[in-house]
This record gives sequence, structure tokens and C-alpha cells, in this order.
Amino acid sequence: MPPAPNAAELGKYGNIPINHSTGSVNYNIPLLNIASGALKVNLSVAYNSGGIKVDQIASRSGMGWVLDAGGVINRTVYGDRDETALTAPVPEDVTLNTPEVISFLDRATLNKDKYDTQPDVFSFNFNGYSGKFILKPDDKTKVVFLSASNLKIQTNFNGLLGTAWTIKVIDPNGISYYFGGSTATEKSRTQNSGQGCGKTYDLGVENAWYLNKIEDLNGDNIVLSYLPVQLTYYASASQTRVEPTPETRMAFIINPTNGTTIYAPPGSQSNCVTTILNTGVILDKIVTSKGAQAQFTYISRTDVEGDKLISKIEYGLVGKPFSKTFNFNYNEILSDLSYSGAYSNVQCNYRPYLMGLTEWSEGLTTSRKHEFHYYNANVLPPRLSYAQDHFGFFNGKSNSGFLPRPPMGGIFSYTPADRECDGNYARYGMLSKVIYPTGGTDSLIYEANTIQEYISEHTVPKPFSVDLEVTGTGIKTSGIVTKTFPSDGKLIIGLYSSYSGVGVDDRIHQTVTLTIKQLPSMAIKFEKRLLLDEMYRDSIALSPGNYEATLMADGQASLGNAYIDGTYGTNIIPASSSVKVSGGARVNQVLTYDPVSNVNNVKSYYYNKYLQPAVSSGVLLKPQNNYFSMLEMRVTDPSNAVSMFCAYHQASSNGDVSLFSNDGNHLLYTDVTVSDGTDFSNGATYYQYEINKERPSRIVRGGDVPFKPYDISGLPSVLERYQLVYKSGSPQPLKLKETFMTYKKILSETYVAYQGEKNYDVSAGGEAPYDLATYDVNSYWNYNDSTKVVTYDTQGINPATIVTANLYQNPAHLQLTETNNNSSDGKKIIKKLLYPHEMVSSAQDPTGVYAAMIAKNKIAPVVEEKELNVAVVTDLKRTNYYQPYPNIFAAQSIATFNPVLNSNETRIKFNKYNAKGNILNVSVEEGTKIGYLWSYNHQFPIAEIKGADQTQIETALTVAAIDNFANLVAPDKTAIDNFLAPLKTTVPAAHISTFVYDPLKGLISQTDAKGMVTYYEYDSFQRLKTIKDHNQHIIKNYEYYYKP
Repeated sequence: MPPAPNAAELGKYGNIPINHSTGSVNYNIPLLNIASGALKVNLSVAYNSGGIKVDQIASRSGMGWVLDAGGVINRTVYGDRDETALTAPVPEDVTLNTPEVISFLDRATLNKDKYDTQPDVFSFNFNGYSGKFILKPDDKTKVVFLSASNLKIQTNFNGLLGTAWTIKVIDPNGISYYFGGSTATEKSRTQNSGQGCGKTYDLGVENAWYLNKIEDLNGDNIVLSYLPVQLTYYASASQTRVEPTPETRMAFIINPTNGTTIYAPPGSQSNCVTTILNTGVILDKIVTSKGAQAQFTYISRTDVEGDKLISKIEYGLVGKPFSKTFNFNYNEILSDLSYSGAYSNVQCNYRPYLMGLTEWSEGLTTSRKHEFHYYNANVLPPRLSYAQDHFGFFNGKSNSGFLPRPPMGGIFSYTPADRECDGNYARYGMLSKVIYPTGGTDSLIYEANTIQEYISEHTVPKPFSVDLEVTGTGIKTSGIVTKTFPSDGKLIIGLYSSYSGVGVDDRIHQTVTLTIKQLPSMAIKFEKRLLLDEMYRDSIALSPGNYEATLMADGQASLGNAYIDGTYGTNIIPASSSVKVSGGARVNQVLTYDPVSNVNNVKSYYYNKYLQPAVSSGVLLKPQNNYFSMLEMRVTDPSNAVSMFCAYHQASSNGDVSLFSNDGNHLLYTDVTVSDGTDFSNGATYYQYEINKERPSRIVRGGDVPFKPYDISGLPSVLERYQLVYKSGSPQPLKLKETFMTYKKILSETYVAYQGEKNYDVSAGGEAPYDLATYDVNSYWNYNDSTKVVTYDTQGINPATIVTANLYQNPAHLQLTETNNNSSDGKKIIKKLLYPHEMVSSAQDPTGVYAAMIAKNKIAPVVEEKELNVAVVTDLKRTNYYQPYPNIFAAQSIATFNPVLNSNETRIKFNKYNAKGNILNVSVEEGTKIGYLWSYNHQFPIAEIKGADQTQIETALTVAAIDNFANLVAPDKTAIDNFLAPLKTTVPAAHISTFVYDPLKGLISQTDAKGMVTYYEYDSFQRLKTIKDHNQHIIKNYEYYYKP
């Protein structure tokens, strides 16, 4: 079960970022940076889309947009949820039919006895950290990162550690992030309508855990609180048709108890709609321990029952008027209702689009607004519409179902759907234009995604068709027509009888009969007789050879028609290569208008192979869907005494695989060129990427397994390998700069997973009816291990080369430990980095501080940075840490290298900190000690004191008063001066500089030791505007202009 759909700089314009390897828009608007000491939560709204899928649900900030505010860990459940399931032991040989193997197969195919054979995949995204992990199969309290990470994760699914959190993550700075718990967890369950439409879950499955708290080692924290919501939405629709083979149609068994005949079940059809019922949460408030808060307000929406859209974010100090407000404006756009679909409902008819984002200053007196426009959003069909291509994007086709045309006729009877891709329609609903507060604009031009389809030389069966028509004569005299034909064996037959327009149909003598005889023996291999107004369609299998078909109509009222389709011989299809349109849309151009200069700029994107404009570089990550398959069913009598096996053709609109990768993409581009302008005359940059495709699972028993997963890997799906900056030249472009990148991809762990399907019961004997596939879950350590940069002069000659090798030598912390820079002029510069792990392993931790840092996962600080020219030390910085308080790890001194003495010398000493980790006293070696006092809830220094030692400061002000003043949220200049007055009286020789702040803006004044004041003023959007001296004369003035 996938996670719920949500659990996915103002004023600037120009150069909307484009994800080159996907061709999709990747546009981000920062809103707020909510901080508490070293902690932060960055709020932004981002647009990312390569096309709007027909069934796509908009997030709480509109179609294609997502509000990033905190973070989430979500998961996709495979099989059963891992925290409660048992890991099934795997037999040595799963192809056997031993009791041990049968027990495992039941567990793999039915999750029997709460056993599971597939790990769930958890994805996280918060504060710049993103990745995936699984629970360790043999210890569900531990995790395995798919891509190696120095985060530490602890789970609390059983609630033994309380209900405040479910998953705890500690970053390499020792900061803890808490997710889920009783107030920030999302549950989903499915409900299927239609016959034979799969499992309906009565209980919700937890599949998203939202960030509810961030906490530093010093006690600083940011708390995110949520409100509950109950939402319901229609997620998807599907169609299935099942038809028996000719052999199955004629198959039967005799009930030994009463002698009755039991036939195989007939064909069937199902039309299914899946509904998701979600017990979720919406973000209500973010509050910091420093007194700042962000409040979120929502409005209702039509498309998802019970859910909300974010309408307003207000930011300020707790208990004070809000200093900044963001308003979100939407338009719920009605779909084009002329397109039919699987389900008709008002929820499916509307999509919410973000039309405007307005930032208001304090008091709502001044505003800045972004406006957004979209391509023909009102032309999109309703959700669950049949007008979808293979990938779910809009293709503009007026289909009456989802099922495409079968590879061979005569099996299914339905009107086939056109599921082909059409880039002209795939761009509908996508962002087309952004109008910025200054009047500047960015317009986006899209085109169809493409791939290069390569077909090797091959043979295909040569088709033929035989058509027959005949009318009878008299009351029961036969009309006969005969044709001969060769065949490879398999035939598709259609036979129709109808009233000719004359004569009488007595429902006895008027018939139509088709007979097929093998030549030259004239043995009858097929015969079928129909009364008038009947039809017959089926496929039959004969041995290769020559045949004679005879169609006979009895009586003048009888009109017979028949067709026979088959193959005989082969045609050779030569090798070919062509560009094929694929699903979704990519950016072709970004048009930027600058109102200040009244200039239009164009940036163009090309996705062909370098210098091969007719060859697309698009690569499908998974093969084209196969909608048609065979399935087997076992039929028994009521006592299971006798049985038979029946084969059926199946058509499924979902196909047999998911066409999207684990990263959510269906294609990537290996070559992308970005031109300033449309003709490369202003220069261009060419990018080349390595694509890591996921490997399909392997069948280890029985037949194919529908929707079997591909390997799940920690390898990046795309890596940049090469970059070229060039300008136009003749006969070849002139190179200006080349960058070559290589990577290490180290496989660290592999877990084997199994997915299976049980086709029928095995109680009456026979081979165990299991289909079983296996796939790998691989964990990798990935990093860039070398970069070569070649720079040319303006004529594209005289290259200068620098090669940088990056070494990551310690898997305990996964951080860069050494770089080697080699330039073409012979210089070799080496830089070595040491972290707490290296200090412990090299026995340089006499006090145990570095071991304590490792225990708290505070492993990011660089303890020593050394630079060498070949083997000679040229520079060194050593930061020595200590632990002044139980959870505070701080620099005690900084030493640098003295090349004259060829030794390290201490330069700075940090003499004292407070319990929050703020420096109270610092001195240069052998120099004057400088003291600092803090306030604004320990956020900012309010005084720098020279000429008084720490004892004098604490004696004059008292330790208790210093601590109490540090806890104040917003003291003004008068309060600060009054607080410092005893110190000025007691130590008159002390040189004291003071600082006053607005906690949400920054420094507003500073007074030096001579009493001279400098003032800092801000505009209505909290940007620094003016600096004035003590006489209120302007020293510096800032005016903000925006340009692309």
C-alpha cells in the first residue's frame, strides 16, 4: 500500500530550475527559516512535475505543488507490515515439494501465520536529509539504509518507549528528530468496489510518520503539532477480462457422487474502483524553544472528502502580533466532463490549483504576490477517466475502457482503448507561467517525452486471412463455399449466422456450418454449426499443414459469414531505430521577461544524443507493460475426489509491472544540452548522465508473477558523468570547460526477498501450484571519488587540468577524509581530515570526549584539518574539544601549524561556556580575555566585555542574574543597559560593547565602548534597509532589485 498523496525565494525570478535528467520543472519558493539555536526548519513551497496524471491527487498546496514544512517518514508495504510480521525462513531449494518448502510457499504467497518474505521500504525527507531504509529482517528494531548514511535511527513501533514518537533519527551533529507517535501518525486502508477486485482492509496500516519535534543536545527544541483529519478519496480504477481457451470451454468432469457434469467456469469481467480511507494529520503549529511560532490555517477542498488545502501561514513571536503572513489562493478547476470514465463523482471532477501566493508584512500593510498560470487545466478529463496513456498521463483519446487492443483478435469482445502517448495532451494542467512580485515573468514551453526505440533484425509470422460468405437456397438446400489455405497451426475463427432477408426461419432447418479439414487426408479437425442470429469466436490449435475450409448455409433464409486468421511462414523485419513518444512532458524552453531592462531571455533544452539531433537519449526504466497473460484454475467436485486444470486468457488494464521506478520516474535522459538562446550562439552546457536501471525479479518456481517488484537498490538512479561548457564554432563547437566525474558504488549488504502467487488448492494432489519470484534489496555506499576539470582559453585551446581525488576511508562515519589535488603544472596538494572516530582509533582521546561525541552521534565536527604539498605540511588547524556539561561538546582551544618551529601552537582558548553551549569567555593565547553575556532566550550575545575577567563579571552581576537575563525573550536597550549597570560601576575600566536585537529580524543597534551607537533598520519584509551612525546619518542604504 503506498503512502497517502501528501506524505510527498520570494521576489526572485528567472532561471526556473529544470531537472535535466528528467526534463521536469523543479521550482522552489522559500518562505520561512524557523530557527532555535542550531536547529532550523525551512518552510518552502515547491513545484515539481513532468506531467499531470489523470488519477493524480493534489497535495495540500495544489496540483503539482508541495509544501515542505518539517518532514516525514513514509513507507510502501510489501506483503505484510514488517513491524508485526515474522520473517519466514527460506529453504535451501524452493523448487522442491517438501513440507518445509510448501510451508514457506504458503507464507510467501498468502502471508500465512503472519509471516512475510518481503521487506517494506521506508522513505524519509527532512531538513536536507533524504533516503530509504528497511527494517533489519533478523532484528526489526534496527534499520538498513539502502544508500549508506551516518544518520542513526531507533524504532518504537511497539510503544515501549512511550507514545510521543515512533521513529527517532539522530543526525551527525547529534540533533534528534522525532517522528510519529500518537499525534503525528497516518494510517490508510483500501476499500474495493466491484466483484473480484482484491482485498479490502478493515484496519488501517500505519504508513506515514510526521516530524513532531527536533531537539539539540543543549535542550533547544522545535515542536511541530498536528490536527487529525479523516479523508476519503478514489485512488484508481481497473478492468479485467477473463476468457477460457477452446480446450477449457469443452472440458468437464463427472461428479462421482451423483454422476452430474461439472464444467469449467465461463469467462468473467470485473470493473474495480479502489478507495483509500486515511486517518491522517495536518500541520497546525510550529513553536520553537526561543519563542517563535508559525501558525497554519486551512480551507476545505472538493476533490478529497475530509481533507484540506493550506490557506495561510502566519509567523511571529508567541504572544505578539504576527510579523509575516503568507496567503495561498486556489482555483478548483472543473474537468472536461465529455470524457467517460470508470466512476462518476463530484470529487473526481475537480482539481485544486494554486493560483497565487502572497506575502504580507506585519500589520498586513504591504504585500508581494506570485501568480501562477497553467496549460488548459480545464481540458483535463475527470479523475478515473479512460483517457489515459500507458503511464497514466492524459492522451486526449475518447476511450470507453482501459483495455488496449489484444495482440490477436477473436479472444476478447470489447472495444479496445487507445493507450498511446500524446505529448500535446500530456502537458495539460502543467505550470505554464509565473508572474513575480516585480512584474517579471517566467514562461514554460513543454514538449513530449521521447525515447529511442531500437529493434534488431527479427522474423515475425506471416499473417493470412480467409473470408467466406454464403447464402442458402430453398427451404433447406445448402449453399456451399470452399477455400484452401496453409497454416502454421494456431487459428482465430469467427463464425456468424444471420437472416438473409428472404425465406422463413423455422429454427430447425436454417443453419450455418463451418468445417475445417486437413489435406490431403480430409480428416475433420474443426466443425461448428449455428442457428440464425448466433455468433462464435475462438482460437484453435492445429498441426502445421494445408487445410480446406467449407462454409455451408442451409435454406434461403440463412446467410453465413466466417473468417479464419492465422500465420504461415515468416517475414524478415530489418533492424531499425526510431524516436518514439513516451508518457508525460518535458521542458523545451524557459522564456524570461525582465521588466527593468525590458529584455526577453530564452533558455532552450535539448534531449538528443550529443551532436546527433535525430537520436533521443531517453531511456525507459522499465519495459512496456504486458496487458495480456495466461492463468490457470483448478476445478474439483465438492468432495475433491476428481479435478481438472483449466487455462484462461486474461486481459488486465494494470498490466504486469509498475512502469515507474522506485524513485517515481518512468524515463531518464542520458544526454541534455542547455542553450542560452535558441541557436547556441550565446553558449551552451552539455550534460551526460549514467543511468542505473533496476533489475527485474527472477522466476525461481512456476510461471510469471504479476506485479512482481524489481530489485530495490540504494544506487542513485542517475549520476552526472560529464559536463561540457562550449560556444559555437566551426566545424566543431569550441570547448571552454570540461568536467569529468567518477563514482564509487560499494555493495555493502544484500537481502533476498520473495513474492509469489498461489493459483489453486493442492488438497487433491498434483504439483504444488505456486509461482515464485525473487528479487534483491541492495544497500550501497555511493560517493564521488574523483573529478577532473579541464579549462580552455576563449579559442578552445591551451587546456589547464586539475584532478581531485576524494577519499572516504572510514565507513564508521562515511565522511570525506582526504582530497588530493593534482594540477597540470605539477602541483600536488593533499588535504587530510580527522573526526572524532579517528581520534579514538588513533588513541588521541585521553579524556574520552571523542568517544562521548560518537556515543551521541556528534561525529560531523572536523577535529583536525591538515594541508600538505606532496609530503610537506603547509597548513594545519586543530580544534580540541571538551565536555563542559554532560550534553555539551565544545571547542576548548584551536591550534595551528607554525612552519618555523615545525610544530603546532595554540592560538585561541575558549575558557568557559554556559549550559546552552554559548561561549562566555575567550582569549587569544597570552592575550586579553573577552567575556560575553547572552539573552533573547540564549540566542544572541548582548555584551562583549574587555578588561574584566569572568570572576569579576559574575561577581558584579551574579550568576543567577546572568542566567535569568539570558532567559528573557525580547529585552530592549533600556533593560540591557540597566542589567549591565552594576558591572560598569564595579569594574569602571572594562570596555563594554552592547547589542540589541529584534529576534525575528536581527541586530537593530550596537553601542561601542565609547557609547557610540550604530542603528540597523529593516523594511516591511524584514530585509536590512539602512545603517545609520549615532547622529542618525545614513552610512549605508540597501535597495533590492531582482534580475534573472
